[in-house]
Amino acid sequence: NYLCRDGYSNFLWNHDTFINNLKLWINDNGYTRIEAAKLLGVSHSIFRFWFKGSIVNMCTYNRILKNIKQYKLI
Repeated sequence: NYLCRDGYSNFLWNHDTFINNLKLWINDNGYTRIEAAKLLGVSHSIFRFWFKGSIVNMCTYNRILKNIKQYKLI
């Protein structure tokens, strides 16, 4: 069986790394979580769920991919 390790599949595989990079990015830049959510293009409530262990869904991933890459979070 072949597992695609590109795009969203790769993102899911490395989701913990994304969350850790996100935390560092917030701290290093002195952002609040509300500010960081706005920069990424998501609501604060979705952002909060990520920090509680929820996985970023594919629609959200595709919508914010440009911002994730711009801020080097993946």
